[in-house]
Amino acid sequence: MSPQAQTATTQARSEHVRMVLCDSLEKVFPDAEPREFTADIPAVVYAGSRTAVQVALLATAAEAGQTVARPEVSVQCPDGVSALVQQVDLVPVSLPAPADADPNEYLRLAPGLYPDLLRPIEGRPDLTTGSWHALWITLEAAPDASTARTSAQISVRMEDGAELTVSAPLLVVGSTLGELPLVNTHWFHVDGLLHQYSLEPFSERYWEVIEAFLRAAADMSVNSVLTPVWTPPLDTEENTERTPTQLLRIIDDGEGTYRFETEHLDRWLEVARRVGITHLEVPHLFTQWGARATPSIWVQTPNGPEQRFGWDVPADDPSYRALLEQLLPFLITHLDETWGRDKVIFHISDEPNEDNLPTYGAAHAVVADLLADVTVVDALSSYSFYDKGLVKVPVAAVDHAAPFLAGGVKDLWVYYCMGQTRGVSNRFIAQPSVRNRALGTQLAVNRAGGFLHWGFNFYNAQLSLHPINPFLDTCSAGAFYGGDPFMVYPGVGGVPVRSIRSEVFAEAMVDVRAAALLRETIGEERADAILRRDWAVGYDLPVIEADEVRRLAHEVAEEILA
Repeated sequence: MSPQAQTATTQARSEHVRMVLCDSLEKVFPDAEPREFTADIPAVVYAGSRTAVQVALLATAAEAGQTVARPEVSVQCPDGVSALVQQVDLVPVSLPAPADADPNEYLRLAPGLYPDLLRPIEGRPDLTTGSWHALWITLEAAPDASTARTSAQISVRMEDGAELTVSAPLLVVGSTLGELPLVNTHWFHVDGLLHQYSLEPFSERYWEVIEAFLRAAADMSVNSVLTPVWTPPLDTEENTERTPTQLLRIIDDGEGTYRFETEHLDRWLEVARRVGITHLEVPHLFTQWGARATPSIWVQTPNGPEQRFGWDVPADDPSYRALLEQLLPFLITHLDETWGRDKVIFHISDEPNEDNLPTYGAAHAVVADLLADVTVVDALSSYSFYDKGLVKVPVAAVDHAAPFLAGGVKDLWVYYCMGQTRGVSNRFIAQPSVRNRALGTQLAVNRAGGFLHWGFNFYNAQLSLHPINPFLDTCSAGAFYGGDPFMVYPGVGGVPVRSIRSEVFAEAMVDVRAAALLRETIGEERADAILRRDWAVGYDLPVIEADEVRRLAHEVAEEILA
């Protein structure tokens, strides 16, 4: 195909079907006219990276009684670019938005079926007649792809013989992007995989599934993994225990001295390294929301395995300190030798609030000397924890980031989750995808040191009271806004299934990497002048149009090429 772009054809129709080209930031509902691709803003793909477009299809019955149309889909790509076609499926969302939601920041506010899951197509997609459907077209450029202003031709051939084609404008940038210049972690929950696939811990099948899901995380530029050295004390109801996932074998021979065996931990490190993970996170050393108790830790004794620590053991119990005096020096040394101390992250307790300052401070005192030479990171909203020196590396909620930025926190990490519902970036299923992708430019402009989200694959009800079926429940039994608990679905055979949200977030991380390349190419000052849009300075996010983010990505690419 000629490297010159063809005239864009973004709509086509025949007697029984309409076809509309859409960008990756559109969400196509069955009962609503989709927003058409803006032809003068091409999709941008860098060598070795990927982007996406969509086609929306509305089929009508060719004959009486016809309820399903099954088109044949093909994509003609320019040289050096390949395509993957997936069908966008609807998923149930019982809790789409808070009661006080700004309707301009959400697509819809009522429970219902929302587009999210990207289902691999076997044969031809099934389209219910009379409803809009979307096909997600992932366009991936080879590492040696050459720069081209070109297009991808997407065709559907209907069963009645009609063939329709749209042309997706595409800018291929023949430059590879560097590594993501920040830590990107989405907490990995092993217990959900144990439940979904009935896995025997540490069996070969267990490791196959762990690797598949870690690879899916790395595929959206996640580069840090929460590693269950012991079972992470996260989202667990008080006085209950999540399914144990502890990797480290802790042995007490009955003389008060502990020994540690790392066979399972080392296998985990091997898998993580193989899929491209660069950072490791050790689970929190104390319980969530206040640091009042110890995590669930199992110890092998002469009488068999014993849960020695948990909710019934206070954070400052001398027996826990006695364990940590042996465990932490061993673990730090082992990870330093096998991974690199500068790429290991420790946590004390997740999301303490102002009322938890005394208990968090007490827990911090238990371990401060043992963690003096490592990186300690915690998610929180109150600046006081940083100001008092209790947290070395704070992770500020995006709606509470302003005091940390004003306080001069260098390379500030940020996070969002269930609580960040208005005026900031997030990626609930009911939100426009632009609120997902805009985060990438914000991270770049504010030179973030990291981004954290709590749910890559949390397949439990709130407080981990029981497992859920993520295909039927995207809200953790009605506790979280749709999509907050997970980014990928547990597909058949241990294969993770992507979502619109995971793919758009991956595009946001491309924006971060492209911004870094822009700075290298034209210099910091000129690059910042391009990147510093009003909505990108700080983490407040007004209502913006999808094309604002897409146009900036295109401008960045053109500057790199120039």
